[in-house]
Amino acid sequence: MMAQHPSDAAAVLELIRGHWRSQIVQAGVEIGVFEQFPGNTPLPVHTIAQRTGADAHLLYRLLRALASLGLLLELPERAFAISPMGRLLRRDDPRSLREMVLPEDDRPHEAAWRQPMDAMTFGSRGGIADGLVPHGFAPRLPRDASRARVFEQASASVSAFEMCACACASPRRSR
Repeated sequence: MMAQHPSDAAAVLELIRGHWRSQIVQAGVEIGVFEQFPGNTPLPVHTIAQRTGADAHLLYRLLRALASLGLLLELPERAFAISPMGRLLRRDDPRSLREMVLPEDDRPHEAAWRQPMDAMTFGSRGGIADGLVPHGFAPRLPRDASRARVFEQASASVSAFEMCACACASPRRSR
């Protein structure tokens, strides 16, 4: 029998906690936390709470969680600033990945990611197992214009980001 390494357990815990982290990011985007930092000026929790309409005590906990993920910077006296990673979740950033956060809680989108288990156990079709964009999900998008717009913006954000990543990673040819 192979002995398990302690780092194996840590790696599995990181996978399990991934959903928690995505929920923290989604909450920050939906509340509008990242939009509160147009420049590099730090803001106290009470100011962010007033601007977003959130409870200051609970917002402080969310801001600390976002800071632990590297999206904000926690400063003395309950103040925060946005990090370079956090800027990628602002609407006005040209490289924004903000729209990728929004569809994750969308019920059809969330259900599509759960369908691979159904496909394997019950033989149903139409989940992510059938392809990147699940059958049964994409056809519903045009009927809901706002959902379709978010999905299209999210797809465009990822495509632009991946194209940039590929271009930046490819070695330059010498002439």
